[in-house]
Amino acid sequence: MSAAAVALHAFEARSPRGSLQLQLQLPNGDGADDAVAAALALAAAEPLLAELEQWLEIAIDPLPCKATGRSPGELCARVHDSALAPLGSLLRMPIGIVPQGRRWPAALEGLAWDTLRFELELDRFATTPLPRDAWNTGGILLLPASFDAPWRVRLVERQVGIEMPATWAGPGSPVQLAGAAAIVVDEHRDDWRVLLASSVCMEPAQCFGIEQGAGAASPCAALDAPDAGALLIAPRRDMPLAQGALVPALRGTGLWIAPPDGGVTQAAGELTSLQTQPA
Repeated sequence: MSAAAVALHAFEARSPRGSLQLQLQLPNGDGADDAVAAALALAAAEPLLAELEQWLEIAIDPLPCKATGRSPGELCARVHDSALAPLGSLLRMPIGIVPQGRRWPAALEGLAWDTLRFELELDRFATTPLPRDAWNTGGILLLPASFDAPWRVRLVERQVGIEMPATWAGPGSPVQLAGAAAIVVDEHRDDWRVLLASSVCMEPAQCFGIEQGAGAASPCAALDAPDAGALLIAPRRDMPLAQGALVPALRGTGLWIAPPDGGVTQAAGELTSLQTQPA
């Protein structure tokens, strides 16, 4: 169907927890922008609206609005099951409206959700973890969190603004999810952070649909590149100061930072302030 033969009908439904927007694609016709056309468009999406009302536990009263682009903090999905709504229609909703710790309805499998891309925070430090000459000498930065069993890490998706607790057994292993996604409360932008150089991609249903206390095994998330190494991020920065491999160190893991000349460094641990603990 050509673009000229399609009319876009946008609707917004407001609630105390935020507003969702539905953009419906229907064949164009006479009077596509009048009240009758809008009513016909909503009728075509009634199955989807009914499923959303039951799942979100809110009353959805859509009103015509101007179509807008995606905003930070929103989840987006396209309809690929015509039994729910016209194919290709777009659903946008804020994360504050999504129920946590409950399985997503099977009917919503007819929506293709945008994949979420998380950074994996391995450790963080309230003060600089490196001596001044570290960049010239190289060495291993020990990650204190890795010495705990289990190694507790944090998944952060900054575009949507959510985080998830998780555990990790180290390079070569999947990430074990330890709870449902929640809105980020503290970004820890004033801390030194060590992030995995590879991202973790998940579907929204995998993030929010974790049932607590169900007795089942915790779900896992695969890494894009399990052996990608890690990044050292300075406070209030987005670009890494250093990148290196993750290597075994004593009973835990360290970030190997090579000296500028690529030569052999002093003994493992000289680069690390062992008194520094995670924030």
